[in-house]
Amino acid sequence: MANEKMAQPFTTASPLLANFSYTDIADGTGIIAYYGAKGNNGFFLTTNSSIKSSLAWATSSGNPGTLINDDFDVTFNKAQVMRGTLIANLPIGNQAGSPKHMDGTVTVYHFDGSTETQLGTGTQESVVTAAVFPVEYRYLTISIPIARTHFKSGDTLRITVLVTKTGDASEAYAGHDPANRARTTDAAFTNSQMTFLVPFDLPDQ
Repeated sequence: MANEKMAQPFTTASPLLANFSYTDIADGTGIIAYYGAKGNNGFFLTTNSSIKSSLAWATSSGNPGTLINDDFDVTFNKAQVMRGTLIANLPIGNQAGSPKHMDGTVTVYHFDGSTETQLGTGTQESVVTAAVFPVEYRYLTISIPIARTHFKSGDTLRITVLVTKTGDASEAYAGHDPANRARTTDAAFTNSQMTFLVPFDLPDQ
């Protein structure tokens, strides 16, 4: 009978950490990777990278032009405490024409169903060169410090993304596809995954 106890599987993983994409023990935070997506009810955040957005890329051919100006939401079904530096990666690209000046602004909100409270914002600018083959794409990488903020069950994390461009009236792109599909017409546009690394307090062990 004593050997039956010894046969039980051994693991060093904490079940409390299982929901984090990775942890920073020194900082005391756990990071969850959320992906921006679009569906029939609009834009949203998901942790499921197998989801294919109904539209993988936002485009604009205006000058100036707005590619994205939308809210990406996730509503928590249990209490969460957010704290640390949120990092946003926004994939952008230029298909044709002159070099384009592309700007990305990410603003983070706590939304309780009636009131938005801004938690932080950040901006990055990038010049995407004139299109040649392979077509140029790159990421805007934006870091946003977030003070310790409590989310109750039913509260929403809202991340508002604004991507604009100037330069000429030819097309530019910004991706928001969790499955990271390439554009079928532009094989060089291989990255479309919009990612947000969101920091939370680690639970007591």
